[in-house]
Amino acid sequence: MRTSNLLPTQIFTLSLETTRSVCRPLGHVIGEGAPSYFGGWLRACIFFLNLAFLCGISCGERCPTVAPPAREDAVPCAPCSILLPGGMGEGDLEQFLQNVSQDNLREYAHTLCAPDFAGRGFGTPGGKRAAEFILGKLREFGYSNAAFVPVPSGVYEGVDKEGQNIEALWFGTDPQPGASPEKYLIFCAHYDHVGESATQSGVYYPGADDNASSVAILLEIARVLQMLPAGEPKTAVLFLFFDGEELGLLGSRYWVGKPTIPREKIVAVVNLEMNGGLDERHGLYFFGTTTGTNLKEWAQWCNLRENPLRLKFPFSALLRSDHAVFPHFDIPVLMVASSCPAVYHTPKDTADRLNYEGMEKITKCALKLAIGGAYADGRFSTLHKDWRAKSRNPQQDEVILKDFFHTEEKIPL
Repeated sequence: MRTSNLLPTQIFTLSLETTRSVCRPLGHVIGEGAPSYFGGWLRACIFFLNLAFLCGISCGERCPTVAPPAREDAVPCAPCSILLPGGMGEGDLEQFLQNVSQDNLREYAHTLCAPDFAGRGFGTPGGKRAAEFILGKLREFGYSNAAFVPVPSGVYEGVDKEGQNIEALWFGTDPQPGASPEKYLIFCAHYDHVGESATQSGVYYPGADDNASSVAILLEIARVLQMLPAGEPKTAVLFLFFDGEELGLLGSRYWVGKPTIPREKIVAVVNLEMNGGLDERHGLYFFGTTTGTNLKEWAQWCNLRENPLRLKFPFSALLRSDHAVFPHFDIPVLMVASSCPAVYHTPKDTADRLNYEGMEKITKCALKLAIGGAYADGRFSTLHKDWRAKSRNPQQDEVILKDFFHTEEKIPL
């Protein structure tokens, strides 16, 4: 029986008639000796049960907004459905994150901070060795498309050296020949640092937290992504290792001006910056959630299910790193960072000081974010047109940035 077209009065009348037809034979069964209030109570119960039943059918048929059953392979609780490859479910995804290796993170960071790399200054021999190390690792992981993208000398006033960006594209572990991504999600980190001391011979700045920590995380994400089951994602992940950030975002500014992919196909940029100092009090910062839709929801979704991290979402986009160049081209951004240590930009920022357990947790979160973004059945994010206004809250920023740039311990130089 369809009741979607019945008026409320008709539903009431139908409920009353049904109650009478049910109670009439029940009266003979109960017998004359039953108390009068019992029959009234019974009739009232049957009436309201009928009314609720008929109203429920009517509302259910009138309101086709009830969501269809979710696909079994769709991971819930994300801003949009995520259809993972190989029939993976949410539990499988959490298990997959265990492929992240803390030992690998330690190896990458210690190598980048070694004396041979001499602080990875832009255009220096140490910087070139660092670029070659990163490119070699990407090719070792199976990225045959990994390549240098030169940052020419003479482009910027006062800069007479050439640098090297490095990029590698991930579009599933077994992409179809000739497949061309319709969308790109960029994961980036700068690998340069400030090089050697200009006043003290033989002294260099290792730049472990800034930013060997994030380069190590990005390399490990690139490695583990290659272990996913075969399946073409909705969105390609472009890994970018920028040079020249310390001299004024040279590598990212040059790349966004001469991009290797169509800018209009970039759905968002996730920049990793200084991720070697995670601690309980400061937690993990996601700057830039105010620049685009769903960014905060994505950040919350990528948190670990077991021992979740404390996440912070400042209003500020903290446009002091490579992500800063992208919102001007209508591209939303996130900057993922732990906190700025007291050894920032000093020779004491060494690889042995990094919190590798914390880096492992951040890697898992960022890897989950990359997988979710790649297999999202919808757009990752869209720029807030008023992102400039949304990304400024002087009162809150003053507190959060003071917390971020903490200098509690005194480090002798």
